Amino acid sequence: MRDEAPAGRGAAPIDLLLYGLINAVIVGVSVAALVMVFTNLIHNDPLRQAQIAQASAQMAGVINQFVTTGVVITLLYALIYGLITIVDLLFRSFLIHVAARMILGGDGTLANLIHKTALFLGIMTALSVVAMIGGLFMPFITEPALGIGIYAVSFFLSIWTLMGYSARIGRTYDFGAGRGCAAILLAGIFSAVLGLICFAAFGQAYLSDLSYQLSIFALTPVVVP
Repeated sequence: MRDEAPAGRGAAPIDLLLYGLINAVIVGVSVAALVMVFTNLIHNDPLRQAQIAQASAQMAGVINQFVTTGVVITLLYALIYGLITIVDLLFRSFLIHVAARMILGGDGTLANLIHKTALFLGIMTALSVVAMIGGLFMPFITEPALGIGIYAVSFFLSIWTLMGYSARIGRTYDFGAGRGCAAILLAGIFSAVLGLICFAAFGQAYLSDLSYQLSIFALTPVVVP
């Protein structure tokens, strides 16, 4: 049974924007974490420190310019990545909606599906990335127990995401979590089939163009001086 009221027309776009914002922030935080790891490696290398000290006066301007450029590029990439994740979620949600309505006999709307799943998926993605980034700062190579713990947390978050996603789909279309999981599986199959169709179409077009170019090359007379 559906235990929540259907979403209004304005709720789904807001949830999509929040989902994209979460993913954009994830990219920014991930890049910052990688920079911190790289910086720590440099600080712990005496040879690098000596080289930096010798060239500090000359390299100061270059480093500042590099940092400024890196910040701008990171912000642009985060924005683009956030927009891409919004489009990706829209596409996946549409395929799930088609599977739930046309194959599994569900009763729900695409807007309500997005409203009930977008923010949940964004939060779970953020938690998974936090667990992964946390592993970068832990000595799991020398402490195997920490590595096992990180993998266990990541696995638990993946299972919890699948269960929560399936349950929310089930509530949206007035059927259980089992058919919600089936809708996810069917959407994955639809996506794979569409991908194969697009690959075949573009591949055929590329082969036709290549064959045409080769035929022109073969018919072009060769002038011997």
